[in-house]
Amino acid sequence: MPRLSVILPVYKADKLCLHKLINSLLHQTVEDIEIIIVYLKSEDGAINVIKSFDDSRIKFVEQKDKN
Repeated sequence: MPRLSVILPVYKADKLCLHKLINSLLHQTVEDIEIIIVYLKSEDGAINVIKSFDDSRIKFVEQKDKN
């Protein structure tokens, strides 16, 4: 179990800010961290930013459509 867990909900996110945020979390002094990104489907391209990171500390959860 990681020492620190960060839950990051993402919906209609600015792509540059999202990239900077994830990058910042990955470069914290605490290395025993998990970043749980909960992606709430939107048409903003944030999914591409999230998937551009290849790091085992990132856990990706995509919200399913209710329909």
